[in-house]
Amino acid sequence: MYGHGMTFDDIASLDIPYYKILQGLYLLYLETGDEFFRREYQTHCAVEELNDSSYLLIGDNHMGSVSECSKYLDQVLELALSCGVRSVLHGGDIGDGLIDPKPSYTNFESQVTHIVDDYPKIEGMRHKIVLGNHDKKYRNNGFNLATILKNEREDIDVLGYGIGYLRLQSHLVSLEHGKGLEYLP
Repeated sequence: MYGHGMTFDDIASLDIPYYKILQGLYLLYLETGDEFFRREYQTHCAVEELNDSSYLLIGDNHMGSVSECSKYLDQVLELALSCGVRSVLHGGDIGDGLIDPKPSYTNFESQVTHIVDDYPKIEGMRHKIVLGNHDKKYRNNGFNLATILKNEREDIDVLGYGIGYLRLQSHLVSLEHGKGLEYLP
């Protein structure tokens, strides 16, 4: 589920109605029986189903950085859970990637361990994450964060590096970090 054959721009160029919701989050309208959906989208893109009625959109936690505010993330997630939110969409940069590290997280291994061990795990809540440019730095230095999170955190679904696609009923949602697939090698 980590490689995608089409960018959002590719999909948008196919003359399908879409709406920009927030920077990096798009809602595309597709009928599930649409020929494009069957032929192109399912062939080239991984699809995660969204079945909940409420979602929390977060991103750029930069865990391991001097600007990390993990206590606020915990509070936001607990508040969201108390409001009935069970799914979190994460727009990328869960980690710092040694851009501006805290003194206790000055190597890739310590930051990855920090992410795996300390990113909030709340019973009943799932996280669908797109990895961003800071997260790519781990992969470039021997720590594939997508694989590590898949193996170590059953509450986290990694949608890919830079871009991920989700389906909510007849809508296609593109979750992108920055320029999406430009983060792929």
